Formats: sequence, structure tokens, C-alpha cells
Amino acid sequence: MTTSLNTADRDLFTQLHWNNRATKDKVKFDYALNLCTKLHVHADESHIKRMFDKSDKDHSGYLDFDEFKYFVKLITERKEFKPIFKTYANEEGTMKLENFYKFLKNCQHEIVIMGSSDLQKIFDKFSEGKDYLDFDNFSNFLNSPYASCTKQIETDYSRPLNEYYISSSHNTYLLGRQINGVASIEGYVRALQRGSRCVEIDIWDGEDGPIVTHGRTLTNSIDFQTVVQTIRKYAFMTSPFPVILSLEIRCNPDNQVKVATILKDTLGDFLLTEPIMTNFITLPSPEELKHKILVKVKEPMILHVDPFSSDGTSDSISSSTSMSDDQGNNNLMSKITGKKTVIKICVELGSLGVYVAGVKFRNFSLQESKTPNHCFSFNNKKVQNMLEDDDKYKALMKHNRTFLVRIYPSAMRFKSNNFSPLLFWELGYV
Repeated sequence: MTTSLNTADRDLFTQLHWNNRATKDKVKFDYALNLCTKLHVHADESHIKRMFDKSDKDHSGYLDFDEFKYFVKLITERKEFKPIFKTYANEEGTMKLENFYKFLKNCQHEIVIMGSSDLQKIFDKFSEGKDYLDFDNFSNFLNSPYASCTKQIETDYSRPLNEYYISSSHNTYLLGRQINGVASIEGYVRALQRGSRCVEIDIWDGEDGPIVTHGRTLTNSIDFQTVVQTIRKYAFMTSPFPVILSLEIRCNPDNQVKVATILKDTLGDFLLTEPIMTNFITLPSPEELKHKILVKVKEPMILHVDPFSSDGTSDSISSSTSMSDDQGNNNLMSKITGKKTVIKICVELGSLGVYVAGVKFRNFSLQESKTPNHCFSFNNKKVQNMLEDDDKYKALMKHNRTFLVRIYPSAMRFKSNNFSPLLFWELGYV
């Protein structure tokens, strides 16, 4: 993200920091790098160095005032504005009043009248006395409050839930890095205030009950009930549409029952505990689920004990068995055959996955892949690999037209930044 500055603000900013520079009459790269932090320019140091070298016209290793001014322009320039400007500019590469009018009408969907005094005033304000707008003038306009789009776009929220993109948060409780970051309630407040409709809760065993933490790392923990209370308070502040609690269960059966009890007692009528309609074949719509909190949780595990087994352990698992495939869990069969305690999802908790039941992916053609309320979770690297296989690509596209799929960051992403969602948004559409 880059700070947006109009020409006047950029010149003022440049002059201010030139006056405060540490080295007389010149700026070193270290100072320029520090300046980018103040401007909230989050880019690789190598990219900033290229911009610095491009500004260093005489290759001295330092920037004089004119070079420094050019450097600030480069790092604050909104390159995404250029194709828009070129679309509406004339052959001379400028935007006359009639071109500006077409931009407002066709791109911004503004209700404007050619020849109106309001249109002329805005044009005169940003053209700086000229009869046209150059790219800097146009950028100044887009960075101003005058550029706000006034057309109200009507969205149909009556379609099944799986037909919508859902703004989701991964490891919501973490602030900072994924391994040694800080677990905080603030993560849930921020996500919900920014419009997220799906938040993640990793639940582990604490000394006095279920806690929320990033297991087997240096992360601290939060009381689970405090997390749920926070979600209840902020869930619908920015949107009336449903919130999904994506639960990663790492706790024992007793604490799982406590988790279910806390969810029911704290969320009350907000919590959806049973289908709106019985025998449903499609998911309900966001409109039907307004002010409801849904739980995404793995299906309950049902172990069938083999009476012929010498030690009484289970040799078979029903098709409804579902274990988390995230890091931190051991292989399911090694837990059973190795006589370790199998962490089951209890019925009290698993039954709350009414419309978003977590199912471990095995194959798109299996019956469990066709139930309307199931949800597969893939990390972004796994999906990218699937897309390289033509058959898997087509199967994923077909599946996404009817069912929910959650994409979360790969475990290799140690920071809290996001992967680009564009590739995954394209899935499910022809």
C-alpha cells in the first residue's frame, strides 16, 4: 500500500523532509529507505533501491533536491491510474473537458451534465488554469474526495451462500508474524470492523478450559469465552450478513463440550443451531441468514470398534470421520494403531456445523463431496498445484459452482500478509 499524495502535498512533504535531512545538501539511501516507511510504502528494499538509482541522475550515490523530489514522486505514484487516464485521454495525451465528462459518466458512473457549472468548477480546480488535465492533475483528482463514486450498485443477496465471495480471515487472533506473533482480541475487532465475514479460532486445552492460541509456537493465549464475547459485540457492526466462525479444534472432548456450551450461552439467538428448512438441497442465502453466526467445524468422528481386534482398538472409521489436515496433527492412523488417544470431534460441537461442515478432501467424485453443507479447506499452494493438472482444474471449477471452498494461506507464509486472491476468485466461472 502506498500513501496517496496530490502534487501540492507531495511538494510540501518533499520540502519538509529535505529540510530535516541528516546530510547537508544531499540524501543517502538509508534516509530514503526510512522515508518510505513513513509514507507506508511497503515494497522490497531492492525495488526502493532501483527507484533511488533511477532518481540519482549523476550516479553520485546521493540525491540532490531535484533528484530527491523525483524520488518521492516515483514512490508515491499510483501506476494503476495510468491505464484509466490513457483510456479517456485524447491523442495529445491530455484530458479535455469532454474527455473528463466521459470518464465521470462511463467509469465513475457519476450523474453529471455536460456544460453544468459544477462540472466546470471541478475541472478548473484540478486543471490549474489550463484547458486540459495532465496525468498529475488527473491523479490529484482521483486522490481527492471529489472522486467518490455516487452510483449505488444494487447487489442481489437472495442467491445460495456458496455463490458469493466471502471475506475471510486466517489466524485472526494473531498480530504480527504467524510463528512468534501476539495473540490478541484486537485481531477479531479489526477483522470484523473491516468487514470480514469469516474469522478463524484455533482452540486448545488450557489449564482452566478452552483457550485460543497458535499451538506449538511462542504465541501467548486468549480465553475462548472472551473471544466469543468480542465476536458477539462486533459481528454485525459493519454488515448484517452472516459471520462464519471457522473452528480448528485441538482440545479434548471435555473442553469441546465447553466450547459448544460457551457458543450457545454467549451468542444466544445469533447462533444458528439448526437448519432454517429441513431436507435442504442448497444453502440458504445471505439475506435469509442476516444477523446469524454460523459455525464451521469438522464433522463428528464415529469410531467402529472391531470386535476381532486383540487390543480393542478400531480398525475402521466411518465415512463421517474427519480429522484436521493442518500442521500440528499427527497422522490419523498412527494415532489409532500407535495406541494414542484419538482426538474426536464430539457430537455436541460437531452438530453446530449446520451449513458449513468441515470435510477432509479426498476426491471430488465421492458422495461426501456432494452434500450441500460440506466445505473443503485448501491452502493456496495446494490449489495452485491442482490448477496445473487439467482434469483437477476442471473438477475444481465444476465443484465451486455449487459448494463452498475455503482457501487459506500456506504454512510457508510466515508473515501476516495476504496472497493475491485473484487466481482463486476466477475459479468456478466459465
